[in-house]
Amino acid sequence: MATIKTLSNYTKDLFTNVAALAAKATLQVSILQCQQTKSYADAAAQPPETPAKGRKRSVIQGPTPPKNPKPKQTKETSAPEDTSATPAKGNNENASVVPPKNATIANRRMYATRTTPAPLPEASKLEPKISMAITKDLEKCGCSAPTNLLIQINPTNGTVSLTTAPNTEAAEYMNYLVPMTTALSATLPEVARDYKEFKRAPLDTQVVIHGISLEGTSNKEDSLYTVMKESLFLGQQVNITSARFLQKDPKIRTTKRYTSVVVSLPTDNVEKIAPSILVLGRHKSSAAMWYSNPTK
Repeated sequence: MATIKTLSNYTKDLFTNVAALAAKATLQVSILQCQQTKSYADAAAQPPETPAKGRKRSVIQGPTPPKNPKPKQTKETSAPEDTSATPAKGNNENASVVPPKNATIANRRMYATRTTPAPLPEASKLEPKISMAITKDLEKCGCSAPTNLLIQINPTNGTVSLTTAPNTEAAEYMNYLVPMTTALSATLPEVARDYKEFKRAPLDTQVVIHGISLEGTSNKEDSLYTVMKESLFLGQQVNITSARFLQKDPKIRTTKRYTSVVVSLPTDNVEKIAPSILVLGRHKSSAAMWYSNPTK
């Protein structure tokens, strides 16, 4: 009986211990679940972490997709690049070459006037013949400058003008003016063979000076040139080649105390007397007149 009682007590204690262990395990599981729920809530409440400067956010990438194969390109034959205008590297001689500047119209022009200004009959038909005759004579004379010249005939007074190529000046034809005039006369009818020898176009610039007193010039062209030449040379160190009244009618000039005067001088000296000048003791306004056409 004692043995049965002992076993009964032992079984009772065993059940008690198992129940205690089960309760303890249940309590621990509940605690862990509460901690895990709290950590999830805290994580949701915190703002997302931003990577520090200079550090890139790591991104988990999937497998790299295969690249598309490049399409086959057909060979095309292109024209060779023109490198004639580009100087070669290291070649100082070619690099220093500068294309020539075009000469001005006045430097390229020559003209021949008639003794008695009059229109040239059938001028449009004569222009090709004159051009061919002058070209042939220049080639016979051994002219190294271009022999093909632009020709124009003034329909009012018959003046024949020749213009050289853009990069050529009329000075290169100074030794051939007589043969050129002979060739011109040979192509014209006898009644029109009254042309003077070819000349270069005037290179001086004309400047008009306003308000010149007529009392100092005596209203005469001859005295005007003498007075203006002396005054401009003494006051401005400028040499003029001619002087004239802008108003050509002396009767109209006598009705006024002051008039405008046109003087011709080298282009480099224009800035000395324009747009104003002190002449004959007075400040006068002036302006350049760029006339380079001899037919005007």
